[in-house]
Amino acid sequence: MALSNHFKFKKGLLALAVSGALAGCGSDSDSSSSTTVTPTTASSTAFTVSLADAPDSVASAAFDWTNPLSLLMPKAYAAKTGLDLSNFSVVVVDADGNVVETVDAEDLVIEELGNGRYEITVPGSEQLNCLIAVNLDGPLVIQVGDDITETNSLFAPTTAKEIDLDLESTVAYQQFLKTVDDFDDYDVDDPAQVAAIEELINNVEQQLEALDLETLLDDANTSLADLLGDDEALQLQIEQTVGNIIEEQIDQIADATATSIADLVNSGGLNWFEADVDVEFSQNNAPYSFDFDDLEVERGTISATGTELFYEYDFDEDEWGEAETFDPTSDTATEDLILTANGWANSADAFSVVDIDTESGSITIQDAAVASVQMNIGTLQALDLEGKSVESFMDTNADQEDLAVFMASDAMFSANASAVKISFTNVNELYSLRYDDGDENSCWGENSTPADFGGNCERVYLDGEETAPTSLNSLVTNIASLPGEQGFVGIWIDGGILVQLLETETINADTQDVTTVRTARFFTENTSDEPGAPDRVLFVPEDESDTVWSLASPTGLAEGESIIVLPIPEGIHQASDLDESETTLIYAVVDGFVRPGAYQMAGQQEDESAWVFNTVAAGDVLNAFNPLYQDAFLVNCDYESGWNDDAFDGLGAPLEANTLKAFTASVNAAGCGGIDSAVTEAVLTANTWYEDGDAYTFNADGSGSVSFLDENDQGVEEEVSLALTWSVNTTADDNIPNGTVVAVIETELEGVAFTFTEHYAPVGYDAENNRLSLKIFSTNSLWYGNDSDFPDGSGEIWTSTFSSTADDNVTEAPELL
Repeated sequence: MALSNHFKFKKGLLALAVSGALAGCGSDSDSSSSTTVTPTTASSTAFTVSLADAPDSVASAAFDWTNPLSLLMPKAYAAKTGLDLSNFSVVVVDADGNVVETVDAEDLVIEELGNGRYEITVPGSEQLNCLIAVNLDGPLVIQVGDDITETNSLFAPTTAKEIDLDLESTVAYQQFLKTVDDFDDYDVDDPAQVAAIEELINNVEQQLEALDLETLLDDANTSLADLLGDDEALQLQIEQTVGNIIEEQIDQIADATATSIADLVNSGGLNWFEADVDVEFSQNNAPYSFDFDDLEVERGTISATGTELFYEYDFDEDEWGEAETFDPTSDTATEDLILTANGWANSADAFSVVDIDTESGSITIQDAAVASVQMNIGTLQALDLEGKSVESFMDTNADQEDLAVFMASDAMFSANASAVKISFTNVNELYSLRYDDGDENSCWGENSTPADFGGNCERVYLDGEETAPTSLNSLVTNIASLPGEQGFVGIWIDGGILVQLLETETINADTQDVTTVRTARFFTENTSDEPGAPDRVLFVPEDESDTVWSLASPTGLAEGESIIVLPIPEGIHQASDLDESETTLIYAVVDGFVRPGAYQMAGQQEDESAWVFNTVAAGDVLNAFNPLYQDAFLVNCDYESGWNDDAFDGLGAPLEANTLKAFTASVNAAGCGGIDSAVTEAVLTANTWYEDGDAYTFNADGSGSVSFLDENDQGVEEEVSLALTWSVNTTADDNIPNGTVVAVIETELEGVAFTFTEHYAPVGYDAENNRLSLKIFSTNSLWYGNDSDFPDGSGEIWTSTFSSTADDNVTEAPELL
């Protein structure tokens, strides 16, 4: 709304260095001489390399690393299995990506583990600039002096024993190399720094995975340039996606510490935070276009003694709830069912520490209701957080992104604040089934109650069948039909995927022996827009072994009972909404109905990791938390707060009090896309700008004015002119988008002085017609204080246009109180 109507009332990112040639990659030398490395130490490290996500082929002639995603796929299909040492190379690179040392193939040991996974034993230990490279098309020959980015290979650093060697790891390391100045400032033998760098690369990979690079390369004859029309745009998207992560996390490398999770537990406990935010489109929640389907913020503490404590934020009462825990002597467990030696039992999903290993720095925790549920928690990375931005730390770490929205932009971690990134390893073999006893005597708002399903709402859904299955046989068929055909039997799994369990028999013609064959067929959503195309298409995995299911009778089941065990192919898991740990699904009959669940091996490390905080850092997070910022989830480019003329006794105020965070989110949302860099101070000062009857001037010295017509006491229109000061924001520390014009007007109303502030974010510029498209955030000091329930600092988000031509904005003269 017009102002007058309101008056109605590093190489930039990464200066990382790692010293010289790596002793851990086959050499103890500090020299970068051009020689093949001869190991001088008997120690070695076995790295498990996964090619499961690697593109099928990479051709050096089409892999232009000045723009790393200009990639033409050759017609030849390259297998990810059956590779040998000739396909791999282990090298040391310098800060420019040049190979300075190679490890002799005779000093490497390779073993194929299946499913695109290989174990490669390398002299030495984990290091940053020691790389494992692979050529999926044939033998890989790399020599000293070669540029690693021009070697027709995918590569990743040996910074962890488990390595995903794929397009994401290659692009991530390439982005890393583009900003390295030299390799002199860091101690590569410091495990804390190596772990920090590994987490940086991992975090970049996670962000790149959101761009779904492999999907863009599915057609082996299509380049990304042809596919997207402008590969520079994708490259810019990559820079925007990972740039802020590198910028923030590179500081973490220097701040890496030797603190372990055991240290945290022994000095007050580990503290975790979690946000679960799910937004849905709403047509009945004006002026919002969106509403929360789910909004939960929780925190917890695990100490050396006692059971885990939980706290949930109450958004209705605007306060944290009282501490909750699980007392096995009086409380009833109601979480997932676990198969124990005595049958199925509910877990508590509340843990206590049962072992602290100060030597390894790890701890073991155990479920308060089912003792066989144990996890070993190890340390991946530890950081000194003092002086770091709470918001930025959250925003650049994948498991804390939603929480970042709730953090005050000026909040910093205090002295002695630290954080540890932890891994989870399953101690015992686990068979678990989902359990949900319902909400307010209903199952997720449906016309059914928990009692309808034996007290547990979790049941299996079959395609085209409303009745909940009660036997495993009802999930299995011997007819290989398609979805929609008569007789099709398919199980829905999270993410809109159907799986068909086939069971057939074959008879040996000579021996007449009967063999039961059990295979699974997966059907995913068809993205084709061709007329008559089926809704779902058959997924074809790379390895047929990925389509085998089985029956099992583990200890704890009653005699004669079985469960279905269904491994999930990686491609299906990625396309689904299954949890990271749900790589093998199970189905079992409990209390009369088939229940879905998952199987985990003993020693299985979860792909998920998490940051936990010491007591000091947790207090800093709590102090930075502001529930008002939830509105940042609910805006898009078109969002406006709306206006209430009658509020504040006719002064007027927004229908919805929005925060600056929501304003920033709206400016950066799709359709707006952030500040238009073409709008410079020179553009602003060169014109008088007109908006809905108001005329603005911005002078080069930071002064200016806004003029409009208003009726005086005699009812005669006269021009009113108010002085303003203005500046262009050049920092994001206060959560205002860079390039936002901040205009401040100080005036008075009936002898009461007040300040009106407007933030103009130019999201578009029509140079030919000299028009600015603006997202605007307005605040009025009269809205705050004096028992007002209008939150301090909140204001109105609205959209308008500035034009240098007055006739563009001919409107009815506004009124001014």
